[in-house]
Amino acid sequence: MSITIDDIKVNYFLIGFHAFRKDHNYISFKGNYINDISEYFDYLLIDQLDAGPLTLLKSPSKSPIFEIKISANQLIYQDDIEFSKIVNNAKHLLNLWRNFSNLVSLKLAGIVHYFQINVDNMEKVPFENMLKHFNGFNTFVDISKIGLNVNHQLLKNGQTYRINLSLNQNDKNGPIEGFVDFHRKMNDSENGISDDNINRVFTDADDYFKNGFINFLM
Repeated sequence: MSITIDDIKVNYFLIGFHAFRKDHNYISFKGNYINDISEYFDYLLIDQLDAGPLTLLKSPSKSPIFEIKISANQLIYQDDIEFSKIVNNAKHLLNLWRNFSNLVSLKLAGIVHYFQINVDNMEKVPFENMLKHFNGFNTFVDISKIGLNVNHQLLKNGQTYRINLSLNQNDKNGPIEGFVDFHRKMNDSENGISDDNINRVFTDADDYFKNGFINFLM
């Protein structure tokens, strides 16, 4: 199997931030927070659905993929725009959250690439052959004839990242579909993940997807 980065189409991204503590004043500022989110997206008309502690914001007029989930201790944003734009949007949404709360010390920051791989006349992918890429990693692997799920850690630029990788091909004539979940958790010596380290998450995730991930597909 020979796959290049040009064969991979990223369908959308998801970025998640999770705070160490819940802000119990969240209900009092949630409405203004949502208004600021709408204003940032050029006064986007947003459908709001409250499900327990979680609020889901969608806008079908913008995109069926566009979605923001907020709560007292999390912000999750997904969109089908280019990498640099979703990263910039996510960092701005994080700052909007911080404008209302001084408890936004992050314990987790990460990004997920959802993608498909298209290769003409692709036969059933030999997922077993991909396992050699993970030799020597602290790795959990679940493999079947139609898919591969791998959890492993990566030390890069002094940071320890957790990576969840999933691939599946239900139709031998169809594309491979999957995701790469690349995230960092706060370590014991930190009071929260710094902005510099948040930026490193995105930079290192982009590099991993374009280089480390693609290398084991080839």
